[in-house]
Amino acid sequence: MKRVVRVLLAALVLAVVAPAGTAWAHPIGASAVYLTVRADRVDVELAIPLDKLNQAAGQHLDGTAEAVAAARPALTAWVLGGVRLTDAAALPYQLAVTSLEPQEVNGTRALDVRLSATPPSGHLDGDLQLDYSLVLNELPGHKAFVFLVSDLEAGQVGEGGPAPLGSLDAANPHLSIERGTASAWTGFAAMVGLGAKHIADGTDHLLFLITLLLAAPLVAVGGRWAGRRPVRSALGRTLGIVTAFTTGHTTSLALVSFGLIQFPSTPVEVAVAGSILVAAIHALRPLTGRGEIVVGGVFGLVHGTAFATAILDLGLDTRATVIAVLGFNVGVELAQLVVVALVLPVLLLLATRSGYRWLRIGLASFSALASVCWAVAVLTDTSTILQPLFDLITAHPLVSYLSFVAAAVAGWLATRPRPLVTDPSDGLAT
Repeated sequence: MKRVVRVLLAALVLAVVAPAGTAWAHPIGASAVYLTVRADRVDVELAIPLDKLNQAAGQHLDGTAEAVAAARPALTAWVLGGVRLTDAAALPYQLAVTSLEPQEVNGTRALDVRLSATPPSGHLDGDLQLDYSLVLNELPGHKAFVFLVSDLEAGQVGEGGPAPLGSLDAANPHLSIERGTASAWTGFAAMVGLGAKHIADGTDHLLFLITLLLAAPLVAVGGRWAGRRPVRSALGRTLGIVTAFTTGHTTSLALVSFGLIQFPSTPVEVAVAGSILVAAIHALRPLTGRGEIVVGGVFGLVHGTAFATAILDLGLDTRATVIAVLGFNVGVELAQLVVVALVLPVLLLLATRSGYRWLRIGLASFSALASVCWAVAVLTDTSTILQPLFDLITAHPLVSYLSFVAAAVAGWLATRPRPLVTDPSDGLAT
C-alpha cells in the first residue's frame, strides 16, 4: 500500500492515503519470487505460471491438487535445481521445499512453491545473492520479478507491502540483495514507523480513541453528563485515558508477540469493534465516574492483541521481538499523542458551548453504528458498508481535519456558553 508521509508527525497520522493496489501483484504471464528474511532463515515463495512450467519442466499439470501431488518428486527436484541462495561469502544456503500448491494469480493458473533457506552459519549476516533459472533458460522471453516481503534489521517490515528488488531473465539470472546497514537500530526505527502507521491506518483504533476523548471535558452528575470540567481537570482525565489504553495494549502486545498467549483473529477483531460500541455508550451516558479510563484500559488489551499481528508476521527470534515490540509501541504512542494533540483542543473548545451535547451524541451514535458495521463485516468476511466514507476521509485527511476545525469554530460561535460543574472525583472546586 502506498502511503504519503508528511513533514510533521501529525501529518504522518493524518496523511495516510488509500492503497494503489495489492503488493503481491506482478505482470501477467511472469513468475514472481517473494523473500521473507527471518531470524534464522529466509522463506522463499515462488509463483510460476502453470503453462510456462509445463513447457519448461516437461509436465502436464492441469491445475488440480491431485496432479501436483502426483508430480511432487519431479517438481521438487526441478525447483531445487533452479534456485540457489548464497551469503556474502558465496556459501550456499540449504534449501528445502515445504509446499507445492496450485493457485490462481492475476487470473492465471500457477504453482505456488514454498521453500525454506537455512544459512550456512546458522544466522543471517550481510548481503544475499539469488540465482534463479526456473523457466528462464527454457523460455528466454520469460521474466521473474523479485520482492522482499520483510527483513527487520534491513528496515523492511512489510509497510506498504513487499518491496520490489528487481527482475530476472535468461540473460541476467542473478540478483544481489543488499541489506545495507542492517542493524537493530534500523529495525527499531522501522518498527516505530510501522507502529505509527498502524494507528494512522487503523480507522477503528482512531475512532475508539476519539470516542473515549469525547467524555474527557465533561463531568458526570446523577448518571448523566451534566457539565464541563476545567481545562486542568480535562487534561488530567485525558492523561488517564491515554495511560490506561497504553498500559492495556502494551501488555497484550508483548504477551502475544512472545507467544505467551494467543487468540483467534476473528473474535479479536469483533472485540475491537465491540470496544468502540462500549466507548460510544459511555460517551452517550456515563457507565461509571471514570468509565472512559476503565474502558481504555480493558479494551487496550484487545487492541494490543490486534496490533501483535504485525509483529507475529515477521517471524522474529526473542531478541528481534524485543526490538520490534519496543519500536512498535513507541510508534503507537507517538501517533496517539498526535491524535490527542489534534483532537483534544477542539473538544475542549466545543465543550464550553451548549452545542457540544449534539456533537457528542452525533459522534457517539456514528461510532456505535460503525462498530456494528465492522463486526458484521468481520463475521461475514466483507468490507464494512461505511468503507467508502473512511476511504474518502483518509484520502483527504488535511481537508477533513480542517473541515472539522472550521465546523467546531462555527459551532462555538453559534451556541451559548456552558457552565463549569464541581467535580468531586477530582477534588477540584469549580
